[in-house]
Amino acid sequence: MPKNPKQKPAVAFDTRPRLERIIQIHEAIQSGKRPNCPALQEILLGISRWTVLRDIEFMRDRLCLPIECEKGKLGGYFYSHEVTTLPLIQISEGELVALCVARQALESYRGTSFEPLLRAAFEKLSAGLGQTVEFNFAELSSVISFRAAGFSPIADLETFDKVSRAAIRQEEIELEYHKPNSDEPVKLRILRPHHLTSVGGAWYTFATAPERNTIRTYAIGRMRKVNLTGRKFERLEGFDPATYLANSFGIFGGEAPEKIRLRFTKTAATWIEERLWHASQKLTRKKSGELDVEFHVCIAPDLERWILGWGSEVEVLGPAKLRRKIAETGEKVSRING
Repeated sequence: MPKNPKQKPAVAFDTRPRLERIIQIHEAIQSGKRPNCPALQEILLGISRWTVLRDIEFMRDRLCLPIECEKGKLGGYFYSHEVTTLPLIQISEGELVALCVARQALESYRGTSFEPLLRAAFEKLSAGLGQTVEFNFAELSSVISFRAAGFSPIADLETFDKVSRAAIRQEEIELEYHKPNSDEPVKLRILRPHHLTSVGGAWYTFATAPERNTIRTYAIGRMRKVNLTGRKFERLEGFDPATYLANSFGIFGGEAPEKIRLRFTKTAATWIEERLWHASQKLTRKKSGELDVEFHVCIAPDLERWILGWGSEVEVLGPAKLRRKIAETGEKVSRING
């Protein structure tokens, strides 16, 4: 087969993507019928002989497929050994490592109903890389690992599937929602899911209700007996999840932001500087070694818990109401553990 033909007959250009042609050529060879060049031209609806030869060369040299040709002028093409997948995914070494790290990060879903789906997805991706790339995912755990503190796995994949389908199809759902620390009787309610998000290892949906056309946040893990109703709804015009959470330190969004001013001790300062806690953060090191931190976020339980988690290593400089709230909670903690 000529690799660099000097002359090519005048033919109409084939406007279809090469990927589409390669898939058709692969299927023809995979069938075992050993198609020759004229047969492939017919399958590909009359493209030039030179286009077929270039595609065959690409499949053999770039995709490393074991394509052989029978002897003779009209010899057909065949695979010299079994080809189970068509290696269409081409990635760099760095991208491969990133893929491996991502897979390792998903180990936090081990033991949940997500595990078999995620494992199957990565096996398909690995197969798509072809036989030229070999990487043992199991070996990665010896050098890279992840630990998710406070991770909240979704025990009921069916619930997650129904909520996500409802958001995609813009379909109302009927469910029971179990509020934490509530004495109210559990009752059926109707929700209109607009968006699903994972924050801090737990899944939530932003939704409206027929009687209240404002966005509220619901934890999917607190939902029970979820059913699709078949009733369509219109998404709230102008709702954007990124904008909704822009002023949130965690999952509690939608409120007006305030200037949060904190001062961390020299001991804690380095720990704070090492991470991006919020897009609005401003850090200022003082000569004493202390660190002043400023956020523009709404005051909410997740922010308060984060501050309290630093104990005596942090002082709230403002606003005054947040300082009082942290002080009151600190006194309660002291009484309980005193």
